[in-house]
Amino acid sequence: MSETELIQPLTAEEIQSGIVEKVCESLWEAMTKTCNLYGVSYPKFSAKGTIDCVFDNFGQDINDRIQFSVEIDIPHTPPNVFRRQTSQAVPVAVEREDGSVEQKAVIYKRPVGRPRKLGRADGTE
Repeated sequence: MSETELIQPLTAEEIQSGIVEKVCESLWEAMTKTCNLYGVSYPKFSAKGTIDCVFDNFGQDINDRIQFSVEIDIPHTPPNVFRRQTSQAVPVAVEREDGSVEQKAVIYKRPVGRPRKLGRADGTE
């Protein structure tokens, strides 16, 4: 049986998923090539940038063209606040029955339906 690829417009979900994947790949590649974070801890960091997007239906109609920009602004955020906001493990000290202390990690999941939004510990943006 022979297969022929069909060329069809991308669905909204395919576009969203693909853009997120490409942005993540590019950012990961840039960070691993230009700033070696291996084995180093930082008490704070910040990130800022803009992504410009254009969706065009082959220029058939001016109304078929959509442009928008995404502003990315991650302010200096305390480490455990950032870990919670990004669903990462938060280190905790646990005292055992014998009195010894052990370090463990607790993962705080984002509530379902809550949009991802990073901000300061005091609730301001």
